[in-house]
Amino acid sequence: INMNLGGLSSDITAISKDGKRDEFTPLMIVRAKALHAKLPDLCRLINEVVKKADYSDDSRLTELVQESKAIWDNE
Repeated sequence: INMNLGGLSSDITAISKDGKRDEFTPLMIVRAKALHAKLPDLCRLINEVVKKADYSDDSRLTELVQESKAIWDNE
């Protein structure tokens, strides 16, 4: 990753549905940066992160979304 990109990160967050603070949609956000010449590598690596990551641990994903929601509720 470091050879091809200037950075790659991901985050789990939640957004409210229709402005209701008790209803939310979980989101995964992937951020990356690269030089124009490295865009094919960027797309390949993002594809790997999104499609090949193990999302089977429902309890951990729920925990991450709840943490984001708790931060959001305190803002």
